[in-house]
Formats: sequence, C-alpha cells, structure tokens
Amino acid sequence: MSTVASVALLALPALAEKKNPEDVNALWYWAAIFVFLVIAVVVLYLSLRKQLKRVDFEEKAPDERPGQERP
Repeated sequence: MSTVASVALLALPALAEKKNPEDVNALWYWAAIFVFLVIAVVVLYLSLRKQLKRVDFEEKAPDERPGQERP
C-alpha cells in the first residue's frame, strides 16, 4: 500500500467525525497572532521607508569610479 493511501485511510475516520461547535475555542488566539503579524509588517515597512529616505548618495559616472584607469 502506498504512503498516500495509508495516510488517507488514517485520516478518513477523523474527517468523518462531527465536531461540536463548542469545542472550537482558539479562534481569538489565531486572530490575535494575525493582528500582531499585520502590525509588525506595517511597523517594519514604515521603518524601512524612513531609513531609505535618509540615504543620500551621489551617483558617479563609470569613468569617475576609483580603481578604474582612463585609456
């Protein structure tokens, strides 16, 4: 018997069980994690944008770069 078939046979009884709606009680936990991750991404984005605005550089032409000799 293949691995996929054996896993499917083991999973069928678990899928056939009817779940009691009262047993599901961790939704607030996952919602809090999701909200925390969204806030973390927004804070990181704002910080990155702020740091990129601070970058000030002058782009030099290829012939002005150090280490290159002129012909």
